[in-house]
Amino acid sequence: MPSYRVALQRSDGSVLPDAPLTALLHTPVASLAPWRESQNYPGQRHLTGLAYLARSGQHVPFESRLEQFALTRLDHDPATVRVAAQPFLLTWEVEGKVVGHVPDFLVERRRQGPLVLDIKPKAFVDRPDTACAFAATREACDRLSWNYAVWTEPSRPFLHNLRWLSAHHRPPFEHEVYAPLLRALLQDSPRTIGELVGALDPECLVRPVLFHLMWRREVLADLEVLLDDFTPVRLA
Repeated sequence: MPSYRVALQRSDGSVLPDAPLTALLHTPVASLAPWRESQNYPGQRHLTGLAYLARSGQHVPFESRLEQFALTRLDHDPATVRVAAQPFLLTWEVEGKVVGHVPDFLVERRRQGPLVLDIKPKAFVDRPDTACAFAATREACDRLSWNYAVWTEPSRPFLHNLRWLSAHHRPPFEHEVYAPLLRALLQDSPRTIGELVGALDPECLVRPVLFHLMWRREVLADLEVLLDDFTPVRLA
């Protein structure tokens, strides 16, 4: 079995260049800075930037649109506490040669173990070097009793639905008035979006409140199907 080592950088500027894998167990997610900085250059085809996470109040760097959407997905998850981008360098030996991999995100979660995430297009997941890096990262996470996952492209309905709901991450006008009324209407059984907004007035104020509750996952729907007025929703 390979011996895994890690290198990491803290937000105070200090660097741990070579440490046992277990050093991660004693390193708060909030203390981590990206191991490497995103590169920007003329003519690049990928998008880099900072994504705002409403749940943690963070601006988290991303290096592709796929990573940007992964952060939106994490922000939608009520278990998410904090996210670190490019959180550490994992190294191990293959045939006497030291190789390494930097995961895309490390997620601190409520009532769950940490989650290490790699974000990759489906077309690249099975490439030998990529598959080797992901397998090693999964094994290292298993040793820590952490969770590991590889996220690829979402379905188009899920992508469009979550992007739409993310625009409602802030409590809208009259939220404190209509949120209790919407919860009361859903207390006994699911109803469609059209039924809910038709039961209260004015619709222009009710819809944003409903979408905010859906973003917060206080109200649930099947996001693998495009949302419309016939979409059934229910209380979480």
